[in-house]
Amino acid sequence: MAKPGNLKENIQDIIALTPAQEGMLAHYLREPEDGAFREQLRVQLAGVVDWECFAAAWRHVTGENGALRTVFRWENVPQPVQLVLKNHQPELVQLAEGDRPPDWTPDLRHVPFRVTLHQTGEQSFEMRLDYHHIILDGWSSGIVLQEFFEAYDALLEGGQPLKHSKPPLKEYVRFLKEQDTPAQESFWKSYLEGVGANSQVNRTYKHAIQPDYGSFSFHRDLELEIDRFNRQNKTTTAALLYTAWALLLAELHRASDVWFDTTVSGRSASIEGIDRMTGLLINTLPLRMTAREGDTLLDVTRDITGFLNRRQPFETTSRRIIHSIMEERVLDGLFDSLLVLENYPLDKTLSDPERGLRVENYDIIEKTPYDLTLIIEADEGVDVGITFNASLFSP
Repeated sequence: MAKPGNLKENIQDIIALTPAQEGMLAHYLREPEDGAFREQLRVQLAGVVDWECFAAAWRHVTGENGALRTVFRWENVPQPVQLVLKNHQPELVQLAEGDRPPDWTPDLRHVPFRVTLHQTGEQSFEMRLDYHHIILDGWSSGIVLQEFFEAYDALLEGGQPLKHSKPPLKEYVRFLKEQDTPAQESFWKSYLEGVGANSQVNRTYKHAIQPDYGSFSFHRDLELEIDRFNRQNKTTTAALLYTAWALLLAELHRASDVWFDTTVSGRSASIEGIDRMTGLLINTLPLRMTAREGDTLLDVTRDITGFLNRRQPFETTSRRIIHSIMEERVLDGLFDSLLVLENYPLDKTLSDPERGLRVENYDIIEKTPYDLTLIIEADEGVDVGITFNASLFSP
């Protein structure tokens, strides 16, 4: 693992953590060995890969993105901070056919990012990105990959990679500090009033199972029906998917008041160039469905659509505020399922026919501390991945 060397002389910036980073670091310190928030992106490449250009491209991308030069400190400081290093040599591993990829465990005291190029056949390779989620969200990983492929092509042709202009993560952290905390507290206190007080939801975790993953794609006809429903009723695909999950939880738990966690991209902040920023901008926020007798699917979907519109100004709320409102109730696994809607253009990045490296396939493996995580990729088509970390529902 690449070490930061003389750290004091190598510090470019010292930045506070975003709300999501705070939560991930807290979990890491509580349970450093459980592997939560470890990400692994595996890209299958066809053809011959030039290792020198490959390594040089990743060195260039590391220099372009402070997230890939970031370490964390939490001891002997008033609040945990992230340090962006001036210089960092990325950890690059080259494996021959038949070699076994070495184990990797993220250490947040050092840059938690590694790239492995593993030859799997005469003209086939697997590029594997291992990293802790605390440094990159899904949108950012797409940017990083796009810049890698651009740099690799330029170097392969004997040229120099382009330099990209983008705002640093500290501008987003500064934006967060300017938010109206009392207004955030008021909004969420009203929304979460009564959650968990007399919950009918019965959760037991005595029958834990091994982590597992499954995925499927929506049929094209169903996608068209969803689009038609949204146009006719002025709703959104996000609201409809949240509604479906809420109604399933309500049915399984025989409850009319259910709740789960959702993610937001953080890209709506008024920062020029935020679509090119890399780091962890996402946030995790609760969503609640309280069904009334006689409610139809459309009624519930419209209620959730309205909530999503009202929630937008408060999407940067720190998890600490949510926890303080929930007091001890949230700490008992109240929000034990997570629904993630991903709409970043990773497919477009990896399917570009003009690139020198041809991508045959890719997959992402990630682990969260939730008992059940539902990941929906809805950029083009709707693909659904479900990760089970333990049995969520009572037998």
